[in-house]
Amino acid sequence: MLLASITTVLETLFLTLDCLFSFVYYPFKLVTSTTTSVTCTAPVKTIAIVGGSFGGLAALRVLQESSHVRIVLIDQREYYEYVPGVLRLFCNPELHKTISRPMPTLAAPHQFVHGTAMQINHSNVVVKLHSTATTTTISFDHVIIATGADYRSPITPTEGENEVKKRYVSWREQARRLKQAQSV
Repeated sequence: MLLASITTVLETLFLTLDCLFSFVYYPFKLVTSTTTSVTCTAPVKTIAIVGGSFGGLAALRVLQESSHVRIVLIDQREYYEYVPGVLRLFCNPELHKTISRPMPTLAAPHQFVHGTAMQINHSNVVVKLHSTATTTTISFDHVIIATGADYRSPITPTEGENEVKKRYVSWREQARRLKQAQSV
């Protein structure tokens, strides 16, 4: 019984020391390494991100720093809109420019595709492009589906509001309708 307790204590101690050693040793070796560059032969993986709002843009921000991935961001809108702030637009549609931004400009090899995902399977996504109304197939190694929530129009943009100018016109109309309403 005593031997089993001592063995358990020693195993726990050595495991803890091993973890602590790893936290100190490996970062130290990385910082003090005499090698000036690291060459990686790992193939570049394509990651398709479907949806350019909170989740999609957060994933993009983290993943685009890696040199081992190519990211294709797909969204039906050419702009990002801070959805929690849209209710203010009923009263003041001029604020739209403060809560919307163009989709990020992506440096090669990354890419933004302005279109609607029509079909997603295990290796590709079929996208209806907004510029030409044609479809294209984008192959991927991994996919992140970050299409968000649907709060219905006017909170969520309609399919026709895929450009920021069209969305702004819609908010002006919503504000006009609210001012003329007899009741809400």
